[in-house]
Amino acid sequence: MQSIGAAIQTLLLAAQDFKLGTLWICDIFHCDKEIYSWLNIKDELVAAVAIGYPNESPYPRPRKLLDKVVKWI
Repeated sequence: MQSIGAAIQTLLLAAQDFKLGTLWICDIFHCDKEIYSWLNIKDELVAAVAIGYPNESPYPRPRKLLDKVVKWI
């Protein structure tokens, strides 16, 4: 499962380099049978990724400074 997460994260970062927007979708269980049918597979899906050209760029969310969330020992 961790390898799948790492692969998806790498895919998202690579797509961003190409100026593509992405959405990591983990809640696919309500439509999994339809997805299996489209892909003609019987394997278990754990996530999906939507990729496309974004038509908006939201402002970055505020972040705490690193020294406020990390304690170096």
